[in-house]
Amino acid sequence: MKSETKIFLDKKDDLEKVVNYIEETSAEEVIVNFPKNSQIGMSVAHFKTLKKTAEKLGKQLRIESIDDVVLDLAKEADIKAINPIFKMRERVTDINYNNDNDDNNNNDDNDNDNDNSNNNNDEEELDENKPLALNRVLWIAGTLVILTASGLGSFELVTKILPKAEVSLVLEKKDFSFEENIEVSSKATQTDISDGTKIVIPGELLTANKNLEMKFVATGKKLTEIKAKGFLTIYNNYDTKSQILVVSTRFQSSDGKIFRLNEQVTVPGAKMENGKLMPVGIEAAVTADKSGIEYNLPPVAVWKIPGFEGTPRYNGFYAESKSAMSGGFRGEVAGLGDDDLKKAKEEVAQTLSDVLKGQMIIALKTGFKLMDEASSFKVIKVEPQFSEDDVKNFSLWGEGQMKQLIFDEKTLKNAIVEKIKKSANENFRLKDLLMKYGEIKVVALEDGKLNFQVSGSAVLEYDVNINELKNGILGADEKEFRAKIFDIKGLKKANLLLSPFWVRRIPENLSKVEITTQ
Repeated sequence: MKSETKIFLDKKDDLEKVVNYIEETSAEEVIVNFPKNSQIGMSVAHFKTLKKTAEKLGKQLRIESIDDVVLDLAKEADIKAINPIFKMRERVTDINYNNDNDDNNNNDDNDNDNDNSNNNNDEEELDENKPLALNRVLWIAGTLVILTASGLGSFELVTKILPKAEVSLVLEKKDFSFEENIEVSSKATQTDISDGTKIVIPGELLTANKNLEMKFVATGKKLTEIKAKGFLTIYNNYDTKSQILVVSTRFQSSDGKIFRLNEQVTVPGAKMENGKLMPVGIEAAVTADKSGIEYNLPPVAVWKIPGFEGTPRYNGFYAESKSAMSGGFRGEVAGLGDDDLKKAKEEVAQTLSDVLKGQMIIALKTGFKLMDEASSFKVIKVEPQFSEDDVKNFSLWGEGQMKQLIFDEKTLKNAIVEKIKKSANENFRLKDLLMKYGEIKVVALEDGKLNFQVSGSAVLEYDVNINELKNGILGADEKEFRAKIFDIKGLKKANLLLSPFWVRRIPENLSKVEITTQ
């Protein structure tokens, strides 16, 4: 006896998932149960794929479903298919589209006979299944009692509340393949399919700028020479006249160290008090003549001006340092190595690019497509920042710019479908579209242009105005319904389900009529 397994699918299960089920099970016979309106149960190509998979693995495949479309397509793919539930009391009419007028006329002529035959069958079934008939009568009676108690009459129940019609249309579908050259342009305002060589769709050029400052450690070494600095108070004890001392005037300490004036100064004249000169001083900034820590001097009481040596002014002019001279240094310190600045620029550029890319992702509109090649980044400016107080570190300030050309994928798909419909010269609507992006031919972001190829396949079905059809069949019986739907172009099959079982006409209330296409 062969081992068997049954797989129950969900409406949203895809073809790949079902193929994996069949491949992974060890059972010799696989029964796949399709729910009503299953996504993969609407294409005969899917059933052919499942059959091919089962045959390749040496397994038997069966299909179960309460959906007539699933059963029909499975049988069309030569797979055994059954409905596991027997619906005894629902009024169902299946109508297959047939262009043979004689057959149609014969069917119409025999409608009354068929109705009588159906009624006889119903009576026979009721006799053979008395418990079932009794349950149905009890159900109707119970419903009437409940609704009557609620203030609803049996006439309103029978004619307005319970009757319902479900129409399922199977429409003819056509497969198309395509290979198109696409041009995305930020200057285009609408889709253009008039050019036989390409499809033009609008694009949107996004531009974003960002600047930042990053701190880095200097890994190199450099010879640094720093001169000590400080202040001198210069006195005139020579005469009552002022004395100009030019920039770089030398002052010598008691141990022979030379410091020079940073700026020109005018030393005021001494004051004469009781026939005696009283020196008057002025403070001035000075810098050591040479670098090195040896010029970091403590306060010195007397500084002389070597330029006055050999003249009376030598003893008449002098200076005093009330605070220490400091900052003198000579030696190696941390500094920029050969690769420090290069590596820092690379890191700043990468950080700017990552930040801008993140901003662009957040700003990207839902449904819009960004191709990798349609994005550009550049560093506009980079400037190193140094501090005399922190020779071991340095900063880098940079500014970057990113541009991206994006487009609406829905607009692209609609343009492809419109071009297919135009070439087919038929009133189609899209049922399924598989699209694959191909070679990028041109990227000119400065001009807002992008050219590439797309290829794929589309499944289109004849378009039916559901609202118009629904209004046209209100109140129709089976014969009238049959006549109306035969006018639908591209119709392969129609299924009419009237409920409860006593209903013989489609309700006149729009809300009680449901039409679906498959």
